[in-house]
Amino acid sequence: MHVLIPFDIVPVSKRVPFGVAPASENAMRYAIEIFGPHEDARITAVHLAGPDDALPGDIGASEIESMAAEHDVSVETDVRTVENADSMDAIRAGILEIIKETDRDVDAVVMGYEEKSFVDSVFHDSTASRVLESHGIPVTLVP
Repeated sequence: MHVLIPFDIVPVSKRVPFGVAPASENAMRYAIEIFGPHEDARITAVHLAGPDDALPGDIGASEIESMAAEHDVSVETDVRTVENADSMDAIRAGILEIIKETDRDVDAVVMGYEEKSFVDSVFHDSTASRVLESHGIPVTLVP
């Protein structure tokens, strides 16, 4: 089983300038606990970065690998460059492109979820619904 987890990087503190976003961390922990124990589990964590991001490519990778090591699970990390990564449409397209590139090798997508306003939920497509509509891959949203 191949599980894809898009994750985001956010500023944390002066001591640790950047880290995995809380919603992404929750999604990662969930995926590791639920899917990690399976013998054939493969978890791929993907950070979608913009071309101008000045962050090192491995930001967040050590945190994710540490979470996985706590459960004796192997996790692959990958950083993909996405044009206009500040745009939800570009990030959504990046996730869909990764799924397409894997030639349907992805069995499930686990995503962190942050509650938005009612207006946002009514007038904007969600990445989860696009994945379901485009590829028929189950999506788990983790608060």
